[in-house]
Amino acid sequence: MAMDAWWVEFADGMTPDMLGENVSFEFIGGDRGMMTRLEIIIHVVNYTSYHRVFVDEMLGQIKADGPVCDFPVYLREMARPA
Repeated sequence: MAMDAWWVEFADGMTPDMLGENVSFEFIGGDRGMMTRLEIIIHVVNYTSYHRVFVDEMLGQIKADGPVCDFPVYLREMARPA
């Protein structure tokens, strides 16, 4: 409950300009990423609602490649030139 309250207070304190600011970070695996503050909030809110992650996990059990299910990785991949 304390963490929920922190996120609500944090999000309520954001202005539109602040929500649009980019935040650079490093993934656990060492790759670099960048998301806006709004994208980070959306990622945290939706993190446990990814039903497709379960499908990806099942595909992994049969050694098949699944879709990119992680929002920050998806954003990074979409930003790369084709």
